[in-house]
Amino acid sequence: MRRLTLTLTLAVALALPVATPVAAIAAATDAPSLMAQAKAEFDANPKAALRDTEKALRLDPSVKGGQLLRAQALAALGRDAEAGVAYRAALAADPAERLASLGLAGVERRVGDPHVALEILDKLLGTGDDADARFERALTFTKLKVPDKALEDYTALIATKPSAWAFYNRGWLYAGRDNRENYARALADFAHADALSPKDVDTVNSIGDMLINLDQYDEALARYTAALAIDPKNAAALRGRADALYDLKRWQEAAATYKERAQLPDPDDALVMAAKAFDKAGDAKSAMASYDRAIRADPHSADALAGRADLFDARGERAKALADYARAIAAAPTDADLRVRRAFVYRHLNQPEAALADIDAALKIDPKSSYALNAEGLIHADAEEYDAAIAAYDKALAVDPQLEAAYYNRGIAYVGQGHQDRAIRDYNASLRLSPRDPVTLTAKGEAYRLVDDYPRAIEDFDAAIAADPEYALAYWRRALAHDALDEKPAADADRARALKLDPSLDDS
Repeated sequence: MRRLTLTLTLAVALALPVATPVAAIAAATDAPSLMAQAKAEFDANPKAALRDTEKALRLDPSVKGGQLLRAQALAALGRDAEAGVAYRAALAADPAERLASLGLAGVERRVGDPHVALEILDKLLGTGDDADARFERALTFTKLKVPDKALEDYTALIATKPSAWAFYNRGWLYAGRDNRENYARALADFAHADALSPKDVDTVNSIGDMLINLDQYDEALARYTAALAIDPKNAAALRGRADALYDLKRWQEAAATYKERAQLPDPDDALVMAAKAFDKAGDAKSAMASYDRAIRADPHSADALAGRADLFDARGERAKALADYARAIAAAPTDADLRVRRAFVYRHLNQPEAALADIDAALKIDPKSSYALNAEGLIHADAEEYDAAIAAYDKALAVDPQLEAAYYNRGIAYVGQGHQDRAIRDYNASLRLSPRDPVTLTAKGEAYRLVDDYPRAIEDFDAAIAADPEYALAYWRRALAHDALDEKPAADADRARALKLDPSLDDS
């Protein structure tokens, strides 16, 4: 799922008088002529407009529109504090100046007191519907974290004066509610914004973001590709395209796109994601190189350090894995999952005490970590401490009843205790969450075989092989069930197939 960033475009158009061409007044020296020149310059060069407006005000402090245009130029240049003073001066000269009130409200929203902005905007709206004031009030409600009120204003605007910006901003408010129904609403709003303002790259990217959140990865990919056709170096579009490719399991393409994104400013975790994509593609060498680059760029990146630690662990370089996890934990001491991941390295080293110490530390950070509780169960099961393992799985499932792995692992522990009936119930629960999983089907078949129900065992082994024809253990155990039924040809065929797929089974 895409991370959502509330992106509100501050698009309040402040009307200016019709400009006189600059060339016609190039030699302006009196205040009114300087004001005309400033208005002509404003859109293209607010700095020049500010300079000429201030010249006009020095010649005539009461020149018409002087303080207002000065305030607008200051605001356009990001000098909000000074703009606020100028807007107040404009209102002192003319308390009915709508654009000064609107501009002051914007300044208060951005750098002052948003509640003051609301007071100003409510007064403007009290004299009649004002689309600019309503838009600004919606932005202010968003700043104050009152999204329902902001939605009301955007909806009223869309009903009377639809604009791309109103649809766009309302779309992000819907997206912030973080559920599929509101993602669909946001998508519809972004589509309206796109129709009103075609080829706006932010809108096209936003459509892609919602499509990813709705698991429509091909469609999202098409949108990000369209955004890159508009702006080939757009960072958000590159990141979105990489995420869509990752979700589509097109690992190499995803990695290449993440690397391209990493070459732009503020790459965030693009190098880490490139490493993860390379790892998924089975290219451990490129994954390691990408993690190395990410760590050189940010030596305190816990995600990069932990990712590299996992690669070291997979290569059997456990000392290096532990060193990287120590650095990752130092960088992110409140991340419980890092402790659990290090516990698995200790488990691989057959150091259960150290592994359980990390699990205890993780549970102190997050007592309801189902990940930690499930890992605790595995460590106890390794030592054939099945009661303790089952207790840990029980706690994990109390926290997360949808944790498929905990049902499967508890089933294995029940088999260790000889409770095949309980194991079968847990395997069925696991299969409801992950249907046709060959590992679980094989384990369930084995539980039936252990209670001498060979026909039902064979049914599950058949299902496992149908799900994964390359799963050697299912053939091996089906051979044992056929042996028990004196079905020698079938048993011999399964045994031969199993050994062809995994010769190590001959030692089991």
